[in-house]
Amino acid sequence: MGVYGKTSMADNNEFSRRSVLVGTATGLTAAVAGCSGSSDDDYEEGNGGDSGNGGDNGGDNSSSGDEETASITEHEMTTTETDYGTTELVVEGTVKNNTDELIDYVEVSVRAYNDDDQQIDTYMANTTELGGGKEWPFEVSLYDVEESDVADYDIAIEANQY
Repeated sequence: MGVYGKTSMADNNEFSRRSVLVGTATGLTAAVAGCSGSSDDDYEEGNGGDSGNGGDNGGDNSSSGDEETASITEHEMTTTETDYGTTELVVEGTVKNNTDELIDYVEVSVRAYNDDDQQIDTYMANTTELGGGKEWPFEVSLYDVEESDVADYDIAIEANQY
């Protein structure tokens, strides 16, 4: 009987576990890198500050530069009364699916700025399964910020079909 190299089950399991961990980490890194969100070029200006003064700032902002997928047809900054009797600053608007196909995920991002043009924060709203040709009336809440603190905002849309 010849002598063969010994490999225990523990060695095989360790190799398999290590391969799975490395493969999983590599896959997750690639997936996250592909979902990096909106760039500055994807945002369009709002006209914040005085509620109701956002205007009809429609645009064709959509994911991946594909202007045909979805667009923000209108948006404005305003205040709304909460269930608790307080007022909250919001950006309201409408997203339109410009295709005949279902969009699996739509996200609207709003960046708020102060008088010194410094970004206060980014706020988001999202929906799933926006049907072909359909519209989604969105409301992005700018929580924990006073109306007087917001001088301006910009807005972007991310639309994904899987």
